[in-house]
Amino acid sequence: MAKGQFSLVVALYNVAEYVPAFLESLRTQSYPVRDLEIVVVDDGSTDGSAAIVERWAKDHHPGLKLVRQDNAGPGAARNAGLRLVENAWITFCDPDDVFHPAYFREVADFLAGDVHGKAQLLATRLVQFNDGTTEMRHTHPLGKKFRLGNALVSLDSNPEYIQLHGPTAFLRRAVLAENNLEFDSRIRPKFEDSNLIGRYLAAAGQPVLGIVADARYLYRRNRRHGASLVAGTWADPRAYDELPRYGHLGMLRAVQTRLGRVPHWAQYMVLYDLVWFYIDDKRMHSQTAGASQSQRASMHALLEEVMALIDVDVIDTFSVVSQGWVFHNILRSYYKGQALHPPVVQEIRRDGQHGTVRYAYLFQGSLPEEKIFLDGVPSVPAAAKTRDHQVLGKTLIRERVLILPAACTAEFTLNGVRAEVTTDRRVPLQAGRVPEKLAGFELHPPAVPVPAEAVRGQARLATYPLRKMRENRLVRRSLTGGGAFDEVLASARRYVNRLTRNLKSRRRAAADRRLIALAHREPAASRYRDAWILMDRIGRADDNAEHLYRYLLRDRPDVNAWFLLDPKSRDWERLRAKGFTLPAYGSDEAVLLYLNAVYKVSSHANANIEFPVTGADSAAERPGSYTCSTG
Repeated sequence: MAKGQFSLVVALYNVAEYVPAFLESLRTQSYPVRDLEIVVVDDGSTDGSAAIVERWAKDHHPGLKLVRQDNAGPGAARNAGLRLVENAWITFCDPDDVFHPAYFREVADFLAGDVHGKAQLLATRLVQFNDGTTEMRHTHPLGKKFRLGNALVSLDSNPEYIQLHGPTAFLRRAVLAENNLEFDSRIRPKFEDSNLIGRYLAAAGQPVLGIVADARYLYRRNRRHGASLVAGTWADPRAYDELPRYGHLGMLRAVQTRLGRVPHWAQYMVLYDLVWFYIDDKRMHSQTAGASQSQRASMHALLEEVMALIDVDVIDTFSVVSQGWVFHNILRSYYKGQALHPPVVQEIRRDGQHGTVRYAYLFQGSLPEEKIFLDGVPSVPAAAKTRDHQVLGKTLIRERVLILPAACTAEFTLNGVRAEVTTDRRVPLQAGRVPEKLAGFELHPPAVPVPAEAVRGQARLATYPLRKMRENRLVRRSLTGGGAFDEVLASARRYVNRLTRNLKSRRRAAADRRLIALAHREPAASRYRDAWILMDRIGRADDNAEHLYRYLLRDRPDVNAWFLLDPKSRDWERLRAKGFTLPAYGSDEAVLLYLNAVYKVSSHANANIEFPVTGADSAAERPGSYTCSTG
């Protein structure tokens, strides 16, 4: 048996730029690095990644095992490493990420406190940082499970505590070995971690999750060089067959075969992944738009099989991440044939300025026989439209939108059945539930040796902030790859930057006050009075707002219309030649316009479009431009 508790299996492929930071974060662990069994499998790298690991091992970890193989993918590489490890707990970490300095010590302390050995799977906290920065974010949707600190959770009782990410998981080697569990290398380009975790939990006997809240795994986002597999998922043809066939469906069927049922936690794992697929498909420039007809047909057929294993009560309770009104009803109505009865008409929005209310309902197939009564009198809507909601080009549900007067009481019958009118969208929303306490789920404080210099209580308290400062410094060094002198320079730069930001903030506040005053004086008050601001994207036009502006320019000269755009956009000169009035996004003129406008019109609900003054931070550095906190 190798020394220590933990074995690290690292699949290495062309990350020479990032692997030094990964290795530095191992070297600076408060847990003895030589007590970590490390197996690195070089999956055919061509950039010298393996040579970097080899040199580091000679200096810091002679026991590290480096295995080389032809490129076969991350699943196959991890399997090769899995066959070589010996310690009780295994984690599959990525060499472009970074560990917090106390990472393995926190996990070891947790296990020491789990005196009954209940935990079958350990979950550590994923903290995201953007490549090239030291700014960290605790915003992962599954991070809510860490809010109550360390805990033992039964996934049968609390399926919303699912764990899908392999690098932030620790698995028992004995369970893997006794059940011949490995990664399914056919699953590409993602979900291979989740598939193994699902099959592992089914084999573990009790699916008990150990939540190690203070062990932080730093996950690199927005890689500057070489996109991650997850980021490019839907540009990969395998995502439309191998992913749902071997990933989602393979896991659900394997769990069903072992347990005779598909527990809610396994269904939650698949639904979580499908929600993100739906969100990706709805994006304006989604990678799914490039899917071929055969790929779309394959995905739809496999989704039918997957959804046959998802229970309606799971759909109705799943709230790990919001499904949204439309997607929730696609799952219920299209896949499960469970349309609401009586039918439901949603009150979407009241427009006080126009005295109208927008209503909507969802349906399958042809438009139902629709009757509308306003204050008991048969009526027709002031406006109506029907739109199809498609997934990968296939209509899965349809929506009817109606505009009616706000002053009346509206009643609806659809195919002769009176509908319920409500503002409740019937999308599951669970309040944060405290995990159910079960027998033996107590965690005891581990017996941590007290340093000699901290024998007295006050002395120990005094060392805590110093230890945290040291850990934060080590994190920054790992992320930047710098040494001690570099850290001193970085600290000085941060101090100067704070002073500079404070100075700019004061100057900006003074500019705010001046421009707000100018907005209500002539000539700005007359020039921009009752203006309409139209926008597509900040740097691109040729969408709905541009076409509406053309209509206003041609047929509604009475409307004081302006089209807001970044002057660096390739559309700027084209629109100016067509007679568009173009204030520059982020300029003083845009602020004066915004403070006098009556409408902002755009089909994109991004923050920097909804709030084109506060969102113009990048423009604030240009002479003659401005950002404002009003709006």
